[in-house]
Amino acid sequence: MEDFFGRYVLGGLVPFLLIGMGIFFLIYLGFFFIIKPKKTFSSLVRKRQGGDVSQFGALTVALAGTLGVGNIVGVSSAIILGGAGSVFWMWVSALAAMVLKYGEIVLAHRHRKIGETGLRGGAMYYIEDFFGGRFGKALGGIFALLCLINSLSMGSMLQANTVGSAAEEIFHVSPVIVGAVLALICAVVIFRNIHNISPLTSVIIPVMTLTYVIMSSVVIWRFRSGVGDVFSIIFRDAFSYRSASGGIFGFMLSSGIRYGCMRGLLSNEAGCGTAPIAHAASGASLAAEQGVWGIIEVFIDTILLCTLTALSILLTNGLQSGDFSVGDEMKLVISSYGEALGPSSAPLLLSMVFFFAFATIICWAYYGTSTLEYLSYSRSACFVFKVIYVASVFIGSCRISGVVWQVSDFALGCMTVINLIMLFLMRKEIKEETGYLMR
Repeated sequence: MEDFFGRYVLGGLVPFLLIGMGIFFLIYLGFFFIIKPKKTFSSLVRKRQGGDVSQFGALTVALAGTLGVGNIVGVSSAIILGGAGSVFWMWVSALAAMVLKYGEIVLAHRHRKIGETGLRGGAMYYIEDFFGGRFGKALGGIFALLCLINSLSMGSMLQANTVGSAAEEIFHVSPVIVGAVLALICAVVIFRNIHNISPLTSVIIPVMTLTYVIMSSVVIWRFRSGVGDVFSIIFRDAFSYRSASGGIFGFMLSSGIRYGCMRGLLSNEAGCGTAPIAHAASGASLAAEQGVWGIIEVFIDTILLCTLTALSILLTNGLQSGDFSVGDEMKLVISSYGEALGPSSAPLLLSMVFFFAFATIICWAYYGTSTLEYLSYSRSACFVFKVIYVASVFIGSCRISGVVWQVSDFALGCMTVINLIMLFLMRKEIKEETGYLMR
């Protein structure tokens, strides 16, 4: 059953839906952000009107939830499992994801509610509004439950494990110590005021993103003579699934597509309905204006940062990446950057891993409490969740198995299938809001 789900659902259905729906919405919305970029992106500088956070603040919160394990370990994992060709499918999934991220943010903004702790939104709210009654509430609840599961797996354990693995690999520090420190810092933020994290993310995300861009650019510049060969390998391997014998179905089950799309989705989370939780609290005057920030989010996360990570790995360890196996993802990243920048790169890489992971952990705690509030707001339930969440950070830092990746893929895959169907069913609302933006 596990192999069936991984191969046919994650390897076939999810990438097919993700790319297919992305292409559909690009056509359905008239390629608006490509044909009319000036009118589209001029909304980024308009003043906000109300809301709990600024438009930029909402972006940094959402980026905090996406920048992290997906950009570093997720890319490394995709290359190990799916080869260099998986990078191409990350790009494809990102281009499709831009318009999907835009659409889900638009819907979340239109259907947001005033909750116990401020403005709340997300896929569970527009799912309930669309269907109404018990069915709408039940399906919204299922989505919220899947989001809770993902917060405890991908949002906390996988992020913390990245930090623990990096600290052990670089400085030989016990993951137990790292986990205890990380869990303690997270507990301070989570228990203090988890519903107002934008001031924190507005500082961490821009600084660490710029640092990572500079660091990766130096690696690429030092190995610039091999850039052409790397791109050639990426495009060649992306279409090298010989056993498909030209069959589209077999082609969609190739490891490059499966891991490229799924790790790309793990990185930018477009189409799965989580980032709209952060964007719904913004003060944009139009839902479509906030949706444009989602396009920027996917570009920064996957087109920019994931590509920089992939090129850095392939330029330095491309021919030897086959020597690494599952569990060596962080080792491959450290080896790649160390090859170009020397031992001095290790502490800097660790600091970026720590802050990216820390920001993601905090953001997913926010997502988790927001979905819990949707299910049933209770101070005691929120307190118990926070305790479990902090414990999962400690456990994840010490050790995780492949089961955690499988659980994360399962939850993310199910959320994506549900959300993409909802985007299609509610497409007229998205087009209506896009019309307001284009006036």
